[in-house]
Amino acid sequence: MKSLISSMIIACGATILEVNFAIAEFTIPAETIAQPIPQENLIIVQNSELSGEIRVIQEGTGTYSVNSRFRGRITDVSLRVSESGEAELIFQNSDQQLVRFRGEVIRRDPYGIKVDLTDSDVLDASGVADIQYSSDRSLIYSIFVSGTVDNQIFSISFNR
Repeated sequence: MKSLISSMIIACGATILEVNFAIAEFTIPAETIAQPIPQENLIIVQNSELSGEIRVIQEGTGTYSVNSRFRGRITDVSLRVSESGEAELIFQNSDQQLVRFRGEVIRRDPYGIKVDLTDSDVLDASGVADIQYSSDRSLIYSIFVSGTVDNQIFSISFNR
């Protein structure tokens, strides 16, 4: 085993940080690498806080556009995510019209999800929705959607 320790000083305004790096070179016996890990030794851990159903209805302000032209204002949004990861987003505009998108959750963390949009009840739509919410999932902070609808580029921006 070889090792090398180097030091770096970082100045940030009035604060000076000293960071030490250790670089090591290890030799692993070939017989250790070649042996597969038995299936019975693998444990899959799921964070139960990141799974589960989400249902939120939120008032706020937002806009939607098609081909980079302003089309209208959004006043309310509803988000429903099933335990299996199926998502439904419903936007209501200032004329009380509803547009529903469906899709699959592709990323999830304690503060938000990313949804691959695959369908809409009004038009042929696809895209991605990035949704940020409170850690207790009771408030939607923001939603940004980009994609295509009937082969036209569209976007939605919504904030609480």
